[in-house]
Amino acid sequence: MRITKQGHEQLRARSEISLPSTGGVKESSLLKSASHALRSYQYGNASPDLAKMIADKIDEQLSARPAYEDLRIALDESVKLQAHYAKLLNMHDGGERMVFPTADLWLARLKETGTLPGK
Repeated sequence: MRITKQGHEQLRARSEISLPSTGGVKESSLLKSASHALRSYQYGNASPDLAKMIADKIDEQLSARPAYEDLRIALDESVKLQAHYAKLLNMHDGGERMVFPTADLWLARLKETGTLPGK
C-alpha cells in the first residue's frame, strides 16, 4: 500500500493545525501526523519531506516546554498567595474560605466543580 501524492498533501494539511491563542501546533495533531508518517513507512512508502516537516514541528513544540514549567511555578506561587489571603480574610470576618495548600489540590477542586475538564 502506497500513499498517493494527494494523500501525502492531506497528511501535511492535518499536521498544520494551529492554536490561535498560542500560535503553536496541537500535540495531538503532531502525534497523529507522526503516526501516519510511520504507518506510511511501514507499508513501503517513503516521504522524507513529510518526516522532516513533522520532526521540525515536534522539535519546536518540545523546545516550548520550559514555558510550561514557568507557568507551573507561577501557579504554585499564586496558590500560596490565595491561601494566605483566604486565611487573613477568615481571621478578619470569621469566614470559612477554602484554603488549598498545593496547586494540585486546587486543580482537583476545579475539576470537582466542573470548572476544568476531568474527573
